[in-house]
Amino acid sequence: MSIETFNLEQGSDEWFALRKGKLTASSYSKVVSSKSLKYAELTKNPREQPCYVSPMAKRQFEVFEELMDGRKLASTLNPSGLKGLVEKEVARVYEDAMGCSLSKAAALKHIDCMLADVYYKEDDLQPHRPSFAMERGTRLEEVARIDFEMRTGITVEEVGFIVNSDIGKHIGCSPDGIVDGGKGGLEIKCPLPPTHLKYHREGKLPDEYKAQVHGCMAVAGADYWWFTSFCPNIKDFTLRVDRNDYTENLARSLSEFDELYAQHKTKTQHLTQ
Repeated sequence: MSIETFNLEQGSDEWFALRKGKLTASSYSKVVSSKSLKYAELTKNPREQPCYVSPMAKRQFEVFEELMDGRKLASTLNPSGLKGLVEKEVARVYEDAMGCSLSKAAALKHIDCMLADVYYKEDDLQPHRPSFAMERGTRLEEVARIDFEMRTGITVEEVGFIVNSDIGKHIGCSPDGIVDGGKGGLEIKCPLPPTHLKYHREGKLPDEYKAQVHGCMAVAGADYWWFTSFCPNIKDFTLRVDRNDYTENLARSLSEFDELYAQHKTKTQHLTQ
């Protein structure tokens, strides 16, 4: 695994320059779909148990050939061909809650924004102004990190930016901390009180941070990631998230994004002056 860690201050000019032209963790959820997905696969391993579909059944044979390479999203296969294979018990369709796929329309829209940020050099755009909640979260983050260390006894190492070339050179993340020598990491949130109480009520990793947490885990090559929500005067909400099939599916989706970004960057370079 080819992982490069840059130890620079988050929020510095160097940090912003390093992130330019890269999909970062807070944006992973913008380009992937993390809903339960329906997959299709052969009911037998053709390399271990021979199975046969007549080429005369053209649509079924085409789907069969596609499934020979492994499971596929059911929505990408010919529906009548897939139905025929299921009726013959040659294939099955199942729902996977760990599913994840690249949303191409959303990905292309985000790529336009990324390329614009890379290509446009004029200083005449309206600057981004963080909301009160964002400013508050930034202000409390260091307190939350110290609070986490004191509560858990876990030492947190601060890093600037991580790139994993096995996933893609245009994919990166800025963890709130690395723990256990890189085997784990930390995501800190300092939400407003009502949101913090909602996290306690639901008692799970918030859906809006699922891609961010698992994406950081994938890019950093970690086995687990801590999620902690800190709100002064209210008990913390902290849980450990372990690497699973969703992490691997997300990593593949991020690799697809990396390839798509590289293609469009090559196609549009002639537009710059």
